Amino acid sequence: MAKRVLSLLLSCCTALLLAVPASAHTHPGDSAPLYNTSSWAQEEVVQAAELGLIPYAFEDYTVPITRLQFTEFAIQYLARQERSSPEALKGMALQTSDVLMQNNSKPIFSDVQGSVEQSPEAETVLAAYSLDLAKGRGNGSFAPEAPITRQEAATLLLNTYKALGGSAVEESDLSRFTDADDIPSYALEGVNTMVALSVMNGTGEDTFSPKGNYTVEQCAVTFLHLWKNAPVSQEKGNVSPRFTYKQASAYVKSLVRTDQSSTGYREAARWTGPEADLVRLDWGGSMHAHSVFYLIRHNGSVEELDLGICYDGTLFPASCTLEDAGFSEDGDLFTCSVTVGETMRRENAVLHAAGTYHISIDVATGVVSLS
Repeated sequence: MAKRVLSLLLSCCTALLLAVPASAHTHPGDSAPLYNTSSWAQEEVVQAAELGLIPYAFEDYTVPITRLQFTEFAIQYLARQERSSPEALKGMALQTSDVLMQNNSKPIFSDVQGSVEQSPEAETVLAAYSLDLAKGRGNGSFAPEAPITRQEAATLLLNTYKALGGSAVEESDLSRFTDADDIPSYALEGVNTMVALSVMNGTGEDTFSPKGNYTVEQCAVTFLHLWKNAPVSQEKGNVSPRFTYKQASAYVKSLVRTDQSSTGYREAARWTGPEADLVRLDWGGSMHAHSVFYLIRHNGSVEELDLGICYDGTLFPASCTLEDAGFSEDGDLFTCSVTVGETMRRENAVLHAAGTYHISIDVATGVVSLS
C-alpha cells in the first residue's frame, strides 16, 4: 500500500485528474473546467461533475467508454454515495476481500496484470470484483480496454445499485423495444431495472440496442439519473456504509510507514469526537513536506479532506499547525485555526495570503468551510 501511495505522489499531475477530495478548492485565476460534450448532455454532465460522480477529466465525453472506465465511474458513484473517498473504498474492499485472499497466487482475470500496489488498473478491477460490481466476461477475462456495451452497462449499473442495498425492479415493459428479444438473459434484470427507474432509455423510438456502445457522456448522465431516481440513494438519506469503523481505521493505518524509513507518512495528530476521528498524516522524505487529513466516521466511511490551504494547488503544508482544534460537543463540527506565516504563491498568482484562517468541517458531509 505504501508503494502505491508513493507512485501516486510521484505522478502528482496525473493524480490530480484521477482523484481529488470532495471539497477540493480553487484559487483566483484557475480556469473553469471544460466538458467537451454533445449539446444535449452538457447540463447534466456538469451536474454529475459537481456531485463528484466523474472520476477524472476526459478530453472528449462523446467517445465510447471502456469497461475499465465505466468501472471507475461505478466505484466513484459508490464511494460518493457512502461518503468515502474512492481510493479509501478500493483500499478497504481489497483489504477485506476473502476472494482475493483465497486467490492470492492465481490471477482473477487473465488480462489484468500486475499487483494492486503497482497497477491502478488491477486495483480498480479487483476492487470492483470484491465489491460485486463487475465479474468479467465469463471466460476468465475482464477486457478492460474494450468498449462497454449497453447491456453490460445496464448490468453494472444494477450491480452498483445493489451494492448500496437497492434491489432490482421486477416489472417493466420492455415490449416497446423491437429488439427486446436480443437482450441476453444475464442482462434482462439490469435493463429492466434501469429502464423502469428512467436511468437508461432506448436509442430511438423503439430500440434499445443492447450490443451498441456507450459513451462517456451517457455514462455520466446515467449515474446522475441513478443518483436522483433510485429509491436507495444519498438523495433519499437511506445509504449506510458497508465497512466498519475498525476497517476504515485499518485502511488509514495502512498508509503509515511501518519501518524506519525517512520517506513516507507518519501519523502526526489524531482528534476523536463522538461521531468521527480526524487523522493528520505528515509526509517526510524525498518530496516537499506536506500533510493529508482523513475523516474516519464511526459509521465506517472514511474521507480524505481538502482543508482549503495548499502550497502547490493540492497539498497542505506540513509547516502549518492546527490550533484550537477539536470537535463540537455534539460531534457535528470540527473546527480549528491555521496560521499561514508567509504568502503562498504559484508563479505570479497568490494561492493564500499570510494570516490566520478559520476552518470548519461538517462531519456528516465532509464539507470544509474556510474563512
